[in-house]
Amino acid sequence: TLTDATAPALAITASQLTSDASALAKISSAYSLTVSGVTAANYATVIANSHVSSVVISDTGAAVVLALDAIQTNANAGKITSITLTDATAPGLAITASQLTSDASALAKISSAYSLTVSGVTIANYANVMTNSHVSSVIISDTGAAVVSALDAIQTNANAGKITSITLTDATAPTLAISASQLTSDATALAKISSAYSLTVSGVTVANYATVLANSHVNSVVISDTGAAIVLALDAIQANATKIASITLTDATPPALAITASQLTSDATALAKISGAYSLTVSGVTTANYATVIANSHVSSVVIADTGLAIVTALDAIQTNANAGKITTITLTDATAPILAITASQLTSDATALAKISSAYSLTVSGVTIANYANVMTNSYVSSVVIADTGLAIVTALDAIQTNANAAKIASITLTDATAPTLAITASQLTSDATALAKISSAYSLTVSGVTTANYTTVIANSHVSSVVITDTGSAIVTALDAIQTDPNATKITIIT
Repeated sequence: TLTDATAPALAITASQLTSDASALAKISSAYSLTVSGVTAANYATVIANSHVSSVVISDTGAAVVLALDAIQTNANAGKITSITLTDATAPGLAITASQLTSDASALAKISSAYSLTVSGVTIANYANVMTNSHVSSVIISDTGAAVVSALDAIQTNANAGKITSITLTDATAPTLAISASQLTSDATALAKISSAYSLTVSGVTVANYATVLANSHVNSVVISDTGAAIVLALDAIQANATKIASITLTDATPPALAITASQLTSDATALAKISGAYSLTVSGVTTANYATVIANSHVSSVVIADTGLAIVTALDAIQTNANAGKITTITLTDATAPILAITASQLTSDATALAKISSAYSLTVSGVTIANYANVMTNSYVSSVVIADTGLAIVTALDAIQTNANAAKIASITLTDATAPTLAITASQLTSDATALAKISSAYSLTVSGVTTANYTTVIANSHVSSVVITDTGSAIVTALDAIQTDPNATKITIIT
């Protein structure tokens, strides 16, 4: 019998509750028990005892954490006043994020020093979990989309050191879309991801794209840089084209990219990835491919570079091409200044194309008529001409041809008559225009008037002369009469005046 004025609370140990059970059973008065040293293995039985009003659980952290849910939900959990952890040093209790909330009352009863390792933490609650002073480390578990949306915050969180790893919960390895700056600034956060994942990185500059692509997680990048930077790295970008999703040009206005004709072909894949507006100025274009190059809608200008022979062969086509306005200059690649053989009509009709040639060259022009030869020869590029016209036109201009300041440029004269013409000239022209006559390469004959007895033998000895008219005084004629009669070419003399 207990003599206390009121029902006393008897403080015993858990071992006493068992070992002294017979003695306790003999107490007939009202009383209650405060039981210390209760283990996780027997607390449920202890607190089920109707006399027990409170217990102090004493056990290892491992044992307590295994029983944590049960301790929280036990119908008699209110009897647990505190939980003492018996580990030699403050233990780390591994719980889930849901337990941190649902078992909060049970955790609050732990009076010993301890820390928590919390798994299954979502992006929605990781920041709140890490503010808990008992939490020493967390494992974030969420989708790739959720993680990437919070990546900057994860990196910069004051308690970020508490995050040991990040597990991605997607059914398959997700692709995380981040910026190039995040790849660097959020490197610590990314390194904590333990699941399989890949990265698509935007805002990558030419200066760092190689480093970004070397990252084993990166499967695609969007390069963003100026046209000047892109064109300098174009060949290298082409070599890594499979991982480059697109290229964005950051220039204020659409830039003109200066490339070579070979790059237009070899770097086609890289160029096709440029998503912004741009134009191309292409150098080293040959006559074999210029038409294809200037048909490219991005090409705004080309520099053709080829031999003189190739250029002159394509001259008409260059002149008349629908995109000819895109050709800014033509460079001749011959070792020395070439001679371009063109016709007089090309000199006029292909003038625009010829004007684009920036290298030294000269022209030999065929098919030049009497009407335009003087003008053609004033062209500083013309080194020689071949005049082609009728005998009548030639003989009419014979004196002018002979005395033209540029007469040395006349390589030859072709007579265009259907049959060999007869040119009517004077004896003085036969001498004074001898150089011009010598340039006639076609068959022709001469009828020469004004021949004197002093020179008739020389004149009629000329193989081109078919007839002469001797004009002299009677005394001169009579003096030469016998010689005229007997001259082997006397038949060429048609009249003596």
